[in-house]
Amino acid sequence: MLKYKQIVSHRVTVITFNTIFYNIFLMVEKVKRRKVEYVNIPIPRPLYERLAKALEGTGYRSVTEYIVFLIRKQLPDLESSNVKRRLKALGYLPEEE
Repeated sequence: MLKYKQIVSHRVTVITFNTIFYNIFLMVEKVKRRKVEYVNIPIPRPLYERLAKALEGTGYRSVTEYIVFLIRKQLPDLESSNVKRRLKALGYLPEEE
């Protein structure tokens, strides 16, 4: 027979477990609902086919995966040069000749 303290302790454990489980469930559902939207970027078909052939056996699953990799790799450089351009326009950096 369970004593009062054991029953209270058991209820707290169950409530705590249920709360944790519910919070995890909510986080998983939130991630499931978060969908990434995609856009189409047209490129010439011969270029696409050439790239697809070049990527065979490289480990990339698709041309799209490789293009996304390239964009993610180059974007920080593009963004930093954009910042430099703006700083030059504002007079904070000297103009290069």
